[in-house]
Amino acid sequence: VGRLMIDFNTTMDKVAAMINALIHESDTMQHSGDELYNNMTETASAINQITANLEGVKRQTGSQAMSVQKTGDVVEKIIKQIQSLNQEIEIQAESVSHSSASAAVEEMAANIASITQTLEKNNNLIKEMYSMTIDGKNGARRANSIVTQIAERSDSLLEASVIIQNIASQTNLLEMN
Repeated sequence: VGRLMIDFNTTMDKVAAMINALIHESDTMQHSGDELYNNMTETASAINQITANLEGVKRQTGSQAMSVQKTGDVVEKIIKQIQSLNQEIEIQAESVSHSSASAAVEEMAANIASITQTLEKNNNLIKEMYSMTIDGKNGARRANSIVTQIAERSDSLLEASVIIQNIASQTNLLEMN
């Protein structure tokens, strides 16, 4: 009976140690589950931020497209003005060849001065258009670079999310066991 009591006490001690180990493992699994939940929340937040960044890039791209369209309109206006000036110059040339009076020469000089001013304005418009084109081009390059970076980060986050989800489901299964 004494031997039986000793064996029974030994068994009870082992059962108690096993229960304590199970409680400890359960606490560890709960802690791991909480960490995984927090990581998933952070991942979801990062994905939302990436989505917002993509929307920003989309808006910038639209803005740059409008800028390029405006630049094209300015170029068309400049071309029309140059064509108009060319016609005026031809008219002046004909006028010079047909007139010999000083009044006609003075009028022609005034017209040439007017044409010179118009050409200077066109030159300034061309410089402004060129600057706008460079800005649009640089903006498009930056937007393309940002989109590429976001796509790379999104892939990494998606991979991390899948891994975390797998670990979380395994943790849940172990916790249920």
